[in-house]
Amino acid sequence: IAILCSKGFEIMNLDDLESVTILQKDDPRSAYLAKRCKSCRPIGMFKSGEDEFLLCYNEFGVYVDKHGDPNRAAGTVEWEGTAERVALHAPYVLLFDSRFIEVRHLETGRLVQIIPGNDIRC
Repeated sequence: IAILCSKGFEIMNLDDLESVTILQKDDPRSAYLAKRCKSCRPIGMFKSGEDEFLLCYNEFGVYVDKHGDPNRAAGTVEWEGTAERVALHAPYVLLFDSRFIEVRHLETGRLVQIIPGNDIRC
């Protein structure tokens, strides 16, 4: 089970109740992401492929493998705004900013559409 908390994303094994933090802060391969994640808020986690997940923070997204290691050479997916909420409407991820809804393809992270508005909420 995935848990969003103030320090990021945790994966809880329901058999032994052990948890693992995604994006290990002491791993040099993901140190740049861990530093950036400190100033961001986790808002959602979605399965994007067979063994891949999209971690959504309020300012960006990052694809990780089933072990929580960054999975794509491109690094992060930068949102157009600051997302307050995120929702999945497969195959799309909807990011809600107060000024617009950002629609992105779940598997590629590519921007599909921006729907403008005022005081938008999810």
